[in-house]
Amino acid sequence: MQKTLPFIKMQALANDFAVIDCRKHAFVPTPEALQTLAHRQRGIGCDQILLLYATPEADCLMTVYNADGSQAETCGNGARCVAWLEMQRNKTAKATLSVSGRLLHAEKVGEHRVSLEMGAATFAPECDAVLKKNFEEPSFVVSVGNPHLIFLTKRPCKEKFFQEKRKKLTQLRLFPQGINIEALQILEPQHLALQIFERGSGLTQACGSGACAAAALAREKGFCPASSFRVSMPGGDVDVTFRKQLILTGEAHFVFEGKIDYSHLCKDSF
Repeated sequence: MQKTLPFIKMQALANDFAVIDCRKHAFVPTPEALQTLAHRQRGIGCDQILLLYATPEADCLMTVYNADGSQAETCGNGARCVAWLEMQRNKTAKATLSVSGRLLHAEKVGEHRVSLEMGAATFAPECDAVLKKNFEEPSFVVSVGNPHLIFLTKRPCKEKFFQEKRKKLTQLRLFPQGINIEALQILEPQHLALQIFERGSGLTQACGSGACAAAALAREKGFCPASSFRVSMPGGDVDVTFRKQLILTGEAHFVFEGKIDYSHLCKDSF
């Protein structure tokens, strides 16, 4: 029997998402089902899958899964995409999302431009010594709801760089739960460049939480003591502003919507 699952495809700076509204459609997120949805030949194709649920404290509760089926704590670009959808649905200019126990407030600041409160960044100075001992490049751990290991580099980095870092982290048994890895270049006092290797998804064109982590690091360490940054990633630019918390601003776009039949691969997901 054919079974279909409706979805919406969204993207922010080519960081792409399959959004499934579980308020309307029953879906059990098994690893096999999630991997099928994310597969670019056999499924919808995306970096992350975003599941939406009803909650009394926000417009919706958003759960984030990576392309390999693992769960992520948050997703800045995905949250901006879902906020845009909720504002379109409710015909409002503001939306609130519940993500991993945190309330994220968003505001539409252009037809396809959304600002999102990301909370505060935290640092892990206890990791500095072991990182300094084992890596040539200056490197730091920053969390913006999810963990990031940021390497300060002189030039943009490609996949080989990230694979080498992942291999060494595994050998050192550091971050057994995985961590997002970024290469950061400081172009100008308020302009950063960033390449991203996301835990569970691999190389991606952009990462909203990674951009916030990079800006917070540049400011915290005094590399660029600014209150706002432009962060350029392979898929495009976002703006990160420091107020009482980090504000992430960038584009969010609807791509298409459809239904996928994958019951023959994911029989336990309905």
